[in-house]
Amino acid sequence: MPRIENTVSLGNIISIVGTILTAMSMVGAMVYWGGRLSERADSMEREVLRLQSTAAAHETRIRSVEQMSARQDERLVLILDALRKIEARMDNQN
Repeated sequence: MPRIENTVSLGNIISIVGTILTAMSMVGAMVYWGGRLSERADSMEREVLRLQSTAAAHETRIRSVEQMSARQDERLVLILDALRKIEARMDNQN
């Protein structure tokens, strides 16, 4: 049957020191990883804000192009209407 002695050996001390160092390195790695994760989240947040402002600028440009196109369409309709009137006058004169 195994015997348990109330003595501390060099192996016990090395084991305890190793366990403490491993725990400390794990805590350090978690802190480092958490900091990197926070940095990446901040970076992504800035990128999302930049993309939102870019999308808003594009939307404004698209609206201005649509308005310009609508004005050009209206002008074309007026020109075509004037041409029809001119053609009708020419047909009435002949």
